Amino acid sequence: MIGDRNTSLTEIHNISAGSRDREEEALVRGLSENRPSGVADFLERTHRPVYAMTARLTRDPDQRHDWCQNILLQIIKEMGTGRFTYRYPGCFWSWFQIRSNFLLISQYHQHRKQNDRWTAGEIGADMVEKFPLADNVDPLK
Repeated sequence: MIGDRNTSLTEIHNISAGSRDREEEALVRGLSENRPSGVADFLERTHRPVYAMTARLTRDPDQRHDWCQNILLQIIKEMGTGRFTYRYPGCFWSWFQIRSNFLLISQYHQHRKQNDRWTAGEIGADMVEKFPLADNVDPLK
């Protein structure tokens, strides 16, 4: 599997190793230079696998979507700041997998920590008591 593209073994043998290497290197270059085509190619290849990973940790589709976006945007940001350096074929996908797993676990822990606070009553009831809302008044204005 290259990114999220399913390819058969015969297709893999037909694609030369050099062309796969150049494709990965071009993707890394496009991401590091923040080219729209590079970012679009990256998102097209990685959105489904990252979303599938998020589905293992939450049933809420909105939460999956948020986590997936946060992870992919963080990786794009890191690529733009030079956090990753292409060294050899396959290193980007290895780094991406490790980094996206770490970011997902971090998101999950933050979510759990926030839920634990709310269920422990640290914030919920006290917050409502401190900030009573009046009818038809937007508290954010």
